[in-house]
Amino acid sequence: MKLSDVATVLWSDYYRHRPDPLEVFTDQRLQGFAARMPFYVKKLSVICRMSDPEPGMVIEAHHLERAIQIIDEQAKTLHNVYEDIAPSTVVRYYPKIIKVMLKLGGIHISHSELLQRFSHDLDRREFKEVIGGLVDMGVLVEIPEVVNGRVKLYYSITKKKVG
Repeated sequence: MKLSDVATVLWSDYYRHRPDPLEVFTDQRLQGFAARMPFYVKKLSVICRMSDPEPGMVIEAHHLERAIQIIDEQAKTLHNVYEDIAPSTVVRYYPKIIKVMLKLGGIHISHSELLQRFSHDLDRREFKEVIGGLVDMGVLVEIPEVVNGRVKLYYSITKKKVG
């Protein structure tokens, strides 16, 4: 698919005169989106062209204008994406737990032993959240065993290389 002559001029102006990504968003987490906005505009202009009822394979200026308008509208509200997301207080313990598990052999480490080693940093709820995250990611496997009528949990590392 190609751009019409008018759309080419519009695209060139848009691309050359767009603000620096650092000026678009002050939040570092959105810098990637800001840097790729022209890419999104081009892809969206193709979608706008394909949704046009008139047949053709040429992107016209109005397709490109619509794509720019849609991306600009989305960019205005994008900062809200991270508004309700608080930084996780437990993610930083993922590599620490993996390191301790590797130090202990990485296989069949008891829940109690791990909890005891991290009791000065994490309470039971936080520890459960960290272990649950590692299990959900597939880094650890949880092994329940019945010992003297009680279920005891053990963990083994499934991936030696994490990250």
